[in-house]
Amino acid sequence: MKQIVPILVVASVILAGSARSASVNHKLDRLEGDPAMAKVSSSLLRIRSLTRDGVPLAEIRTSAPLVGFRNDLPEIDVRLRELTPAIVAEVRRIGMRVTGVHYDYARIVGLCEPALLDEIAAIPQVATIHPNYRPRAWTGSVTSQGDASIHADNARADFGVDGTGVQVGILTNSFHATASVGGSVTGTGCSRTLTGSLPQSTGDLPAAVTILDNCDSGASCSAVDDEGAAMAEIVHDLAPGAEILFHSAFNSEADFAQGITELAACGADIIVDDVLWFAEPMFQDGIIAQALESAVAGGVSYFSAAGNNGARSVDEIYLDANPGTDDEAFPTSGADLHDFGGNNRFGEITIPDGCGVSLVLQWNEPYSGTLGDGSARDLDLYLCSSDSLASSQGSLVACNFTGALAVGDDGQGCGADPPSFGDPFEILSYTNTSGSPVSAYVAVEHFCGTQAGTRFRVIASGVGCGLTDPGYSFEGPGIFDKSPIYGHPAAAGGLAVGSVFYGEIDTGGNEELPMGLIDVKPSSSVGGDLPFYFDGSGNPLPSAPVIRFKPDIVAPEGTNTTFFGVDSAFDPDSFPNFFGTSASTTHAAAVAALALEADPTLTPQGVRDILTLTALDIEAAGVDPLSGYGLIQADEAVLVADCGSFAPGETTGLVLDKATPGSVLVNLSWQPTTGAVTYNLYRGEQADLSDLSCLSQGIAGTTASDTAVPVGQYYYLVTATNCAGESTLGGAGRTNPDPCP
Repeated sequence: MKQIVPILVVASVILAGSARSASVNHKLDRLEGDPAMAKVSSSLLRIRSLTRDGVPLAEIRTSAPLVGFRNDLPEIDVRLRELTPAIVAEVRRIGMRVTGVHYDYARIVGLCEPALLDEIAAIPQVATIHPNYRPRAWTGSVTSQGDASIHADNARADFGVDGTGVQVGILTNSFHATASVGGSVTGTGCSRTLTGSLPQSTGDLPAAVTILDNCDSGASCSAVDDEGAAMAEIVHDLAPGAEILFHSAFNSEADFAQGITELAACGADIIVDDVLWFAEPMFQDGIIAQALESAVAGGVSYFSAAGNNGARSVDEIYLDANPGTDDEAFPTSGADLHDFGGNNRFGEITIPDGCGVSLVLQWNEPYSGTLGDGSARDLDLYLCSSDSLASSQGSLVACNFTGALAVGDDGQGCGADPPSFGDPFEILSYTNTSGSPVSAYVAVEHFCGTQAGTRFRVIASGVGCGLTDPGYSFEGPGIFDKSPIYGHPAAAGGLAVGSVFYGEIDTGGNEELPMGLIDVKPSSSVGGDLPFYFDGSGNPLPSAPVIRFKPDIVAPEGTNTTFFGVDSAFDPDSFPNFFGTSASTTHAAAVAALALEADPTLTPQGVRDILTLTALDIEAAGVDPLSGYGLIQADEAVLVADCGSFAPGETTGLVLDKATPGSVLVNLSWQPTTGAVTYNLYRGEQADLSDLSCLSQGIAGTTASDTAVPVGQYYYLVTATNCAGESTLGGAGRTNPDPCP
């Protein structure tokens, strides 16, 4: 008789018959004494023997201190008489996880199951097989703690990558404008090179850095602090072999866009930035986003900081708080203010003394100039010291609410004479110098034009302080609780990166509340569904709004640099710590450099897939507005890049059959799994799969037999494997205490 229990790809059978011991896989025994094994170094032969004898991995590693291990596998160096693509394909087929192919020197480097050394040695062109002996690394005086937090150190050690051959372009304020960096620049164009800076003298930056522009013309350049060098130190910590290029993003919005183009033209494979220009569009791609997309189309992977504004923004459909009255009085009468809900015409913000707030208002009409025809509607933005509609008695005549603090009331479309159809954009800023906290009230007015379907966003940013610092408060829920991400960080082709304090990662989630869970930094800008209504030329998008989801990933922040930031009490050293999504974005870009060295053929979409699909899921299950796909994992990303494939999906269609009632032979078959190289077969006696043990591994086809099975009920599981790993053991949430080695 036969009984099948449908638990995912697990099947169960009740057998009657005599008990016999399980059959033995004689493959390793069959290869013992093969003359080809003389090609293998003694240390690898020892590892092979110890592994087969069941010696614990810790003892094996102790016995072979010069052999690098990754995922419990030794890294080997296969040296051949000649090397062809066919041989590379053959060692991959055997099961070696290739991390380097060197045709000029006839070498293949990678990770290998010790039991597979026999097959590799049997290849006629193989001369010898050695461990890939550990090198000595020379590092700078300061290393980012994020290097270990996301296992970039493991990725370098286990796969032999350091970013060599990859160029990383950085865009921020400046690179060597202060005495903290210094140095001198010679050359022109793509050969304009910085040498002799302080971080270079300590080994914390490469000996040569390409500087295309160091913030030479913009008004904002007077207050730069060389954040580019701090970002470059992070890149150099994680990917010390990568070349670094820099262009300022502070001269102007257009210069920022041009900087992207210039970095790409000079060979940047990856570009990372941490700058947002306030006037970048929210509902269409502006010039920076379009330059970003052009770079991505040309093969550049692009990373942008998601921002440090938490969830301190507004996203609403305009609702007239007084629909019976529609006037165009100016200064405003307050008759056409937006209703935030329950006839609430104001959103309250408490601003600490010495701190301030900037507010940007945009609505769903196209920009003007090269970006479209401009806005036919006119909305205005107010920040007042009272939520009263009483007339102002003071000199602040720009708004007739009592004690207006700041106003954004440009004329667009119908609000200009003659109609100018300008950009759908208002901005204001206020700093509290009163000596005590101030309650400020935000109001949005529809001045003229069509009201129906007017969607607007108000993005808040801190002035002199962070919006999540103590003392700030924002009215909500329902008002200031939306995503502040906009502009080029919301571009479809780029990756927007949020932040997690490295200490939160290293303590397993016990540095930030709630305890025991790795949490995104409260200051990291919350994302979600971001609406787009127009293309880059201002043409309406079909089925608008088109939704983009950000952020894409999160990465560490709060890590050391030699000069930039403020020292944290969390770590025992005195080096300054670099906080914010500027730091986290740079960590992500550096990991991409390691992946690109492992697989130089990766496209920007391939880099995106590897980083997102190997990320550690944190916060809410699945993709969420706080962490996107999750916290990047450098070692897993490089493993997939090296393998050229993700681990296979779940195996399906498992069928059991036995010849006759009472037989002790069980025949199994299953459907082929996409991406699978081999399959593993497990058997257990518990329905919850808690006692599965490996029955057979490395099965080449889609059939197997289980012999000498004692009487009882059993559960079978088949998993698919390739060089990137094994499919889920029994489905989501299940674990296997005895996986195949």
